[in-house]
Amino acid sequence: MPEVTRDSHAYLREVRQCLDELERQDLPRVVQTLYEAFTRRASAYVMGNGGSASTASHMTTHLQEGWDGQGTGGLRAVCLTDNISRFTAVANDVSYEAVFTAQLKGMLNRGDVVVLISGSGNSPNVVNAARMAKEAGAVVIALTGFGGGKLHGLADCGIMFTSRHYGPVEDVHLTLAHLVPQLLRARIQDEHGTRPPTGG
Repeated sequence: MPEVTRDSHAYLREVRQCLDELERQDLPRVVQTLYEAFTRRASAYVMGNGGSASTASHMTTHLQEGWDGQGTGGLRAVCLTDNISRFTAVANDVSYEAVFTAQLKGMLNRGDVVVLISGSGNSPNVVNAARMAKEAGAVVIALTGFGGGKLHGLADCGIMFTSRHYGPVEDVHLTLAHLVPQLLRARIQDEHGTRPPTGG
């Protein structure tokens, strides 16, 4: 078997393993947590590093869309990696470990939701944000791989994959960036009788 074929089979097998694990986890609780934030008009702050930063930005976009794609009924969601000026100022002037806590300090309220995306679950800036969120009375959702790391133990709920390879973990995290907002829109529709947008 050619090396490229063997490698592709191994990669896709690990993606399927993550998807199998997803079906056995408490995805409804993640959606319920975001729905409760929506009903009380709380905010959700989403963050991650590297590939997880792009997933955080992508998920935030869909959480904001609402029923009509224009924000009607959307969640108050903010991605903390999107303000690159603030992000790099804190990294340069304070430390990279503080890039999220410094932003949360001025915005986070009790009852808000903090969504943390991390392949390893051990990135210091994400772990610090989880600890700060808990102290502030916010709800922590963690999307992790590598068995969850430190972050999994700090979360109120979340999704954890056992794969120790970033590619498959980040692929399925991106799936969640689409799936979670879709399920949230469906829940809002069920409760409020408003039709969500269709199409891509």
